[in-house]
Amino acid sequence: MRSNTDMSAISWLLADASRLIRKLADRRLSAIGLTRVQWQALGNLRRMGPLTQAALAEIMEVETATVARLIDRLEAAGWIERKSEAHDRRVKLVSMTEKAAAIMDEVGVIGQKLRDDMLIDLSQSEREQLVVLLATIKSRLIRLLETP
Repeated sequence: MRSNTDMSAISWLLADASRLIRKLADRRLSAIGLTRVQWQALGNLRRMGPLTQAALAEIMEVETATVARLIDRLEAAGWIERKSEAHDRRVKLVSMTEKAAAIMDEVGVIGQKLRDDMLIDLSQSEREQLVVLLATIKSRLIRLLETP
């Protein structure tokens, strides 16, 4: 039996859902003085430790100049600091400050609340199925990118 679901809407729905998640994250993070992009940078530094600006830009998939402006704002707000690398003083490593580390737990609570609110209309089984399905789509997209 054929479904009446419009399959041509899948890409649009995924993109639009992602856009709405980003907007809600920005709205909720503004309560603690962060943007989603700032949180993303801090989250990467928390997970990976000190990084060069170029490495952070690559991870975030943005231009180095974009990350430089972001880091300038984060540094001015006291969220990160730049330090010279021990082996090459020309290289500056970016790391989180204690101020940023202290707020990351609160950011985690905001993120969990956003996920809970977003998924409230789905059963536990549907949530688990959604994760599996999205992971399958992601894996396929990665394979497509790897194919010339």
